[in-house]
Amino acid sequence: MDPLLLFNTVRHLKPVQVVNRFYRSVQKPRLHLPSDATWELRQPGTPVPVASPSAEWSDGEVFDLLHSKIRLSGQDRWRPVSATRLWQYHLHYFSYFESLSVRRALALLLDWVDLNPPGVSPGWEPYPISLRLRAWIEWLAAHYTDIEQHIRAKLLHSVAQQAEWLAQTVELHLKGNHLLENAISLTWVGLRVRGPHADRWFGSGWKLLQDEVTSQILSDGMHEERSPAYHAAMTHALLRLAYLARIIGGDRGEAVAALCDSVTGRMLQALSLLSHPDGCVALLNDAGLDWAPTYQALAKYAQKDGGANASGIWGLPQSGYYGWRDEDAYLIFDAGAIGPDHQPGHGHADALSFEFSLRGERIITDTGVFTYEPGSIRQRDRGTAAHNTIQVNHGEQCELWGAFRCGRRPHVEGKADVHTDSTTIGLLSGAAQVHTASAGRYRHQRSIQVGKQSLTFTDHVVCQNESDLTLRLHLAPGVEARLQNSEGTVILLTPTRSTIKIYLKNADCDVVNSPYHPTFGAEHSRLCLEIQMGRHKTSVLEWSLSWES
Repeated sequence: MDPLLLFNTVRHLKPVQVVNRFYRSVQKPRLHLPSDATWELRQPGTPVPVASPSAEWSDGEVFDLLHSKIRLSGQDRWRPVSATRLWQYHLHYFSYFESLSVRRALALLLDWVDLNPPGVSPGWEPYPISLRLRAWIEWLAAHYTDIEQHIRAKLLHSVAQQAEWLAQTVELHLKGNHLLENAISLTWVGLRVRGPHADRWFGSGWKLLQDEVTSQILSDGMHEERSPAYHAAMTHALLRLAYLARIIGGDRGEAVAALCDSVTGRMLQALSLLSHPDGCVALLNDAGLDWAPTYQALAKYAQKDGGANASGIWGLPQSGYYGWRDEDAYLIFDAGAIGPDHQPGHGHADALSFEFSLRGERIITDTGVFTYEPGSIRQRDRGTAAHNTIQVNHGEQCELWGAFRCGRRPHVEGKADVHTDSTTIGLLSGAAQVHTASAGRYRHQRSIQVGKQSLTFTDHVVCQNESDLTLRLHLAPGVEARLQNSEGTVILLTPTRSTIKIYLKNADCDVVNSPYHPTFGAEHSRLCLEIQMGRHKTSVLEWSLSWES
């Protein structure tokens, strides 16, 4: 490995991440559970519901996860060799429980206990444990009286083992959403389970939860990793924890509910801004359309107003997302950091990219995510060319490597101004200072003037040396493009025959094919407008989108 790349990756880590990574390599968890202990559930018969059904399905033999069906068989069926690591993770989450009958679900639970002894990967890694614990506990709460006492005791013993293992392996080396999920689940088990060590699980989870909610939820309501999909998932998890806390009640329940309530309102508001008119989130950073419940589903779950999203210019200044919405159009503009410096693993090289919808249809979209497996597909999905921004020297804004690593990354700042004149609604602007080996050193400034039926872009790029500049606009599947280069225009036709006109001043455009990954394992073909800006040290490109009412 390039020592400089490694240095620029590691130097952003927090001391606790480095120390914990070393600790995990030398210290293995130990299960100190009394052999004669018994565990029970508090308030059985009152399960915590989910905001919307899972997109994943199983009949107990075939598992349809991440748009890939696999039939499990053999002694290693919980670790199928044909599946990706992420697919195996989802197998161990048990989010497909609701598609199973009680008999099949119970058989699957017992099979998991028998074939996954403590410590066996991937089921005993802390992130799958965190999601599985909540799924198991609430399934048991729903079917408590349907299960024979000795089987219930066996399953609750496994729950206790997993909670004890999780308490010793919380992901301080990763932080981010993984650590917050660990904290939620330890708090959850401590509230719901009665028995030895439950108070300790609650204590460690509750302290961690207070710390991570305070640090990970930004003042504008956005989760620090800046993925709209993970933000929705974390909002759902905290809303469900608050629901459980109210079921349990008492001082602990009241305290947990109050902490969750202190942030979920802001998180819901942020999610409403990050959602297109079709109801699904913007595909910025690692994100998928079906990874988490929609804003409408979560607002209904929280018994909040889930009606029409607010219109006008908006901004989430701490996370760096800005945008605009009216009755016809929606725009979201990424003018913020790739993510927190200590955890950019779910970030993309997409500084100053944007997405645009018109009359409920997505028109210009980011690429999404096909896989978390390291390789060319993962690298492309995260890369600059997969986003609606300018690429310099065919290089990258960020030094991306592995599946989740990042060395040098740009410094990005943005803002939004509201105008009140008759033609201009507002101005969104951002600047990215980039210095990477593949792209060189340059500064890209983008301003977006929002009119009543138009968006006018100005891209100003200043490079240290003469550089090749390319602007890409990735169209949603089904959007057609008709070039009129002699007039400097491109006509876009949507599936419902809405017409959008793109005017390019002093620039030619080509239409190429581009893959679209709206969720894991799904690929669709679409068109991409590729605008070559030439080779310059300084370049200014003015272009616009307009539409009729």
